[in-house]
Amino acid sequence: MSAIKSGVASIPLIFCNVLAIIITGVLITKLGHYMPLVFLSIVLSSVGAGLILMLEPGTDAGKWIGFQALFGFGIGCSLTIPQIAAQAVLSLEDIPTGLAVVGFFQNFGPAIMLSAGNNVLNERLLEYIGALGIEGLDTVAVVKTGATAIRTLVPVEHLGSVVGAYNMALRKTFEVALIMSCLSLVGAVFMEWKSVKAPDKVEEVSIEEGKK
Repeated sequence: MSAIKSGVASIPLIFCNVLAIIITGVLITKLGHYMPLVFLSIVLSSVGAGLILMLEPGTDAGKWIGFQALFGFGIGCSLTIPQIAAQAVLSLEDIPTGLAVVGFFQNFGPAIMLSAGNNVLNERLLEYIGALGIEGLDTVAVVKTGATAIRTLVPVEHLGSVVGAYNMALRKTFEVALIMSCLSLVGAVFMEWKSVKAPDKVEEVSIEEGKK
C-alpha cells in the first residue's frame, strides 16, 4: 500500500481507540471505578495483539480490520486512566507530580519501544532474507528500501519468498506489542482500587454533624 492507503487502512484502530476513550469516560463517571476497565484493556489489547500476529499476505480485509479494531479498543479502554488514578489516589499537593510522572512514562515508553520494534524488524529482515540465499540480491538494500519498493529490487521469481520473509519479520515485530500488552498486568496489580465519585451530600452532612 502507498502511504495514503496505509493511513486509511489504520482508521479502524484509531477510530476504535477514540471510541473506547469516550466510552471509558462515561463508564467511570457513572460507576466511579476504573480498575475493571484497566483489566478489560489488558485482556482486549493482548488478544488483539495476538490476533495481529496471524496477519499474512492475502489476509482478507475483514480480519485485518477486525484485529485492528479490537486492539485499538483495548488500548483506548485504559489510555486516560493513569491520569484519573493519579488524581484519585494522591494527595492534593502530590497530584501535579503524579501527573508529570504519568505523562513522562506515557511518552518515554513509546519512544523506547518504537526503536526496539524497528531494531527487531531490521535484524529479522536481514536474517530471514539472507537465509533465502538469493543470488545477486543485496539484503541490506532490500531492508533500506522498505516494503513498498521491494518489487523494484527483487526478481519476480523470488518475490513471493521475500514477501514471506518480510511477513515473518513483521510478526516478530508485532510480538513486541503482544509482550508489552501482557506485561502491563504487572503494573495493574499494584494500582489502588478507589472510587472517583464524590461522597453523597447526605453522608457528608452526617459526618460534619458527628464532628460537631
